[in-house]
Amino acid sequence: MADYLEGIPVEAWAKDGDGTPIYDQFGDREFCLDHYKGGCSGAVIYRYPLSGTGKSFVRCDHHWAIRCDEQDRINRKYPQTAPRDFDPSYAGESWDEDW
Repeated sequence: MADYLEGIPVEAWAKDGDGTPIYDQFGDREFCLDHYKGGCSGAVIYRYPLSGTGKSFVRCDHHWAIRCDEQDRINRKYPQTAPRDFDPSYAGESWDEDW
C-alpha cells in the first residue's frame, strides 16, 4: 500500500537529486502532474517543455516517458514542414505563417 502525503502518493512528490523536496514559488510542494493516473515511479522533476508554451512541468520518469511518446505521435501527425502533396492553391491556404 502506498504512503500518502496530503492525499497524494509519496512517490509522486518532486524531489531533487539528494531527496530534498522541491517547492514552487509560493512555497507549496511540487508533485507529478499526472499523479492522479497512478503508477508514478522514478525521479519526479521539472521536465523540458515539449509544447509551444515553453512552460516546464513536474513529472515522474514513468509519466514523462508516456508524454514523450504522445509528443512523438503529435509530431508525426502535424509535421513542421508541409507534406509532399500539400498544394496551397487547393484552398488558398498556407502551411506556415509566412504568407
